[in-house]
Amino acid sequence: MGFTVGEHSAGCAVVILLRPKGLRVEVSDGSASPPRPAADPAPLADGGRGLLLVEAVTDRWGTYATATGKTVWFECDHPARRRSPRGTRPWRPTGQ
Repeated sequence: MGFTVGEHSAGCAVVILLRPKGLRVEVSDGSASPPRPAADPAPLADGGRGLLLVEAVTDRWGTYATATGKTVWFECDHPARRRSPRGTRPWRPTGQ
């Protein structure tokens, strides 16, 4: 996510927070324009998939306005604290 922001803006700040419940990453830039996930990026397009990937692999994500632009954030829950849907078991690495 930081690479994508850096590619589209003059600069960005990345904050990575490791918390007991999981990981939070915040990327801030100087653009007030909210991010817009691409509805259907072209198969060979160089971009347009960043937020689609963030949504696919994180537990939560969002954005908020700041005095100098915006911040996009995402959170990944620690596997031991992730709630599994009813009827399924938590993910465990092979061999454990």
